[in-house]
Amino acid sequence: MATIQLFRTLVVGSLLLWYAVVASHIFSASLFGQGVATVLGHNGHDAWLSVPHSIFWTVQFLWAVSAVGMYLLQKWARTLFLLLNAYSFIELVTGGLQIQTGSQAALFYLVNLADGAVLFMAYLSSIAARFTGGEPNPAVHTDAAR
Repeated sequence: MATIQLFRTLVVGSLLLWYAVVASHIFSASLFGQGVATVLGHNGHDAWLSVPHSIFWTVQFLWAVSAVGMYLLQKWARTLFLLLNAYSFIELVTGGLQIQTGSQAALFYLVNLADGAVLFMAYLSSIAARFTGGEPNPAVHTDAAR
Protein backbone atom coordinates (compact mmCIF):
# COMPACT_ATOMS: atom_id res chain seq x y z
CA MET A 1 0.00 0.00 0.00
CA ALA A 2 1.37 3.41 -0.89
CA THR A 3 2.55 5.54 2.02
CA ILE A 4 0.11 8.41 1.40
CA GLN A 5 -2.77 5.98 1.00
CA LEU A 6 -1.84 4.20 4.23
CA PHE A 7 -1.62 7.55 6.02
CA ARG A 8 -5.04 8.64 4.79
CA THR A 9 -6.56 5.29 5.72
CA LEU A 10 -5.16 5.64 9.25
CA VAL A 11 -6.55 9.19 9.54
CA VAL A 12 -10.04 8.16 8.45
CA GLY A 13 -9.94 4.95 10.50
CA SER A 14 -8.82 6.82 13.61
CA LEU A 15 -11.67 9.32 13.28
CA LEU A 16 -14.29 6.63 12.73
CA LEU A 17 -13.00 4.58 15.66
CA TRP A 18 -13.00 7.69 17.87
CA TYR A 19 -16.60 8.48 16.96
CA ALA A 20 -17.49 4.87 17.82
CA VAL A 21 -15.99 5.49 21.28
CA VAL A 22 -18.00 8.71 21.61
CA ALA A 23 -21.19 6.93 20.53
CA SER A 24 -20.60 4.19 23.10
CA HIS A 25 -20.39 6.85 25.83
CA ILE A 26 -23.56 8.54 24.62
CA PHE A 27 -25.56 5.32 24.59
CA SER A 28 -24.15 4.04 27.89
CA ALA A 29 -26.91 5.74 29.88
CA SER A 30 -29.63 3.94 27.97
CA LEU A 31 -27.77 0.63 28.11
CA PHE A 32 -26.71 0.62 31.76
CA GLY A 33 -28.72 3.26 33.63
CA GLN A 34 -27.69 6.71 34.84
CA GLY A 35 -25.58 5.58 37.82
CA VAL A 36 -23.29 3.44 35.69
CA ALA A 37 -23.35 5.98 32.87
CA THR A 38 -21.60 8.51 35.14
CA VAL A 39 -18.47 6.38 35.37
CA LEU A 40 -18.78 5.35 31.72
CA GLY A 41 -19.13 8.97 30.56
CA HIS A 42 -16.42 11.20 29.11
CA ASN A 43 -15.84 13.09 32.39
CA GLY A 44 -15.87 10.13 34.74
CA HIS A 45 -16.96 10.25 38.38
CA ASP A 46 -15.58 13.04 40.58
CA ALA A 47 -13.43 14.55 37.81
CA TRP A 48 -10.89 17.26 38.63
CA LEU A 49 -11.66 18.90 35.31
CA SER A 50 -15.28 18.47 34.31
CA VAL A 51 -15.63 19.36 30.64
CA PRO A 52 -18.92 21.07 29.73
CA HIS A 53 -20.91 19.51 26.91
CA SER A 54 -20.35 22.56 24.68
CA ILE A 55 -16.58 22.11 24.86
CA PHE A 56 -16.93 18.35 24.44
CA TRP A 57 -18.91 18.76 21.21
CA THR A 58 -16.59 21.51 19.95
CA VAL A 59 -13.65 19.15 20.40
CA GLN A 60 -15.53 16.41 18.51
CA PHE A 61 -16.09 18.85 15.63
CA LEU A 62 -12.41 19.84 15.68
CA TRP A 63 -11.40 16.17 15.37
CA ALA A 64 -13.37 16.02 12.10
CA VAL A 65 -11.86 19.30 10.86
CA SER A 66 -8.41 18.02 11.74
CA ALA A 67 -9.02 14.72 9.94
CA VAL A 68 -10.11 16.49 6.75
CA GLY A 69 -7.04 18.71 6.88
CA MET A 70 -4.75 15.75 7.61
CA TYR A 71 -6.27 13.85 4.69
CA LEU A 72 -5.46 16.83 2.48
CA LEU A 73 -1.96 17.12 4.04
CA GLN A 74 -2.49 20.62 5.44
CA LYS A 75 0.17 21.86 7.87
CA TRP A 76 -2.35 23.53 10.19
CA ALA A 77 -4.21 20.21 10.52
CA ARG A 78 -1.07 18.41 11.63
CA THR A 79 -0.65 20.95 14.43
CA LEU A 80 -4.34 20.78 15.32
CA PHE A 81 -4.20 16.97 15.43
CA LEU A 82 -1.21 17.11 17.78
CA LEU A 83 -2.94 19.69 20.02
CA LEU A 84 -6.14 17.63 20.15
CA ASN A 85 -4.14 14.58 21.21
CA ALA A 86 -2.42 16.64 23.92
CA TYR A 87 -5.81 17.98 25.07
CA SER A 88 -7.20 14.43 25.20
CA PHE A 89 -4.28 13.33 27.35
CA ILE A 90 -4.85 16.22 29.76
CA GLU A 91 -8.57 15.44 29.89
CA LEU A 92 -7.78 11.79 30.55
CA VAL A 93 -5.36 12.60 33.38
CA THR A 94 -7.65 15.15 35.06
CA GLY A 95 -10.83 13.17 34.55
CA GLY A 96 -12.45 11.27 37.35
CA LEU A 97 -12.91 7.59 37.91
CA GLN A 98 -13.85 6.09 34.60
CA ILE A 99 -14.79 2.54 33.78
CA GLN A 100 -14.83 1.18 30.27
CA THR A 101 -16.59 -1.83 28.88
CA GLY A 102 -14.42 -4.32 27.05
CA SER A 103 -15.55 -3.03 23.67
CA GLN A 104 -14.89 0.60 24.69
CA ALA A 105 -11.40 -0.32 25.91
CA ALA A 106 -10.65 -2.14 22.66
CA LEU A 107 -11.86 0.80 20.56
CA PHE A 108 -9.91 3.28 22.69
CA TYR A 109 -6.78 1.14 22.33
CA LEU A 110 -7.16 1.02 18.54
CA VAL A 111 -7.69 4.80 18.41
CA ASN A 112 -4.49 5.34 20.38
CA LEU A 113 -2.55 3.02 18.07
CA ALA A 114 -3.90 4.76 14.98
CA ASP A 115 -3.27 8.24 16.40
CA GLY A 116 0.30 7.27 17.27
CA ALA A 117 0.89 5.98 13.76
CA VAL A 118 -0.65 9.12 12.25
CA LEU A 119 1.51 11.41 14.39
CA PHE A 120 4.63 9.40 13.58
CA MET A 121 3.91 9.52 9.85
CA ALA A 122 2.94 13.20 9.91
CA TYR A 123 6.08 14.34 11.73
CA LEU A 124 8.80 11.72 11.24
CA SER A 125 8.21 9.92 7.95
CA SER A 126 8.57 10.94 4.33
CA ILE A 127 5.04 12.41 4.46
CA ALA A 128 6.26 15.17 6.81
CA ALA A 129 7.75 17.06 3.88
CA ARG A 130 4.37 17.06 2.15
CA PHE A 131 2.90 19.03 5.05
CA THR A 132 5.50 21.78 4.67
CA GLY A 133 4.92 22.02 0.94
CA GLY A 134 8.34 20.69 0.08
CA GLU A 135 9.31 17.56 -1.73
CA PRO A 136 10.84 14.76 0.30
CA ASN A 137 14.52 14.05 -0.04
CA PRO A 138 14.74 10.89 -2.19
CA ALA A 139 18.12 10.00 -0.72
CA VAL A 140 16.52 9.76 2.73
CA HIS A 141 12.97 8.68 1.98
CA THR A 142 12.52 6.28 -0.91
CA ASP A 143 8.83 5.67 -0.18
CA ALA A 144 7.76 9.32 -0.59
CA ALA A 145 6.90 9.06 -4.27
CA ARG A 146 4.33 6.31 -3.68
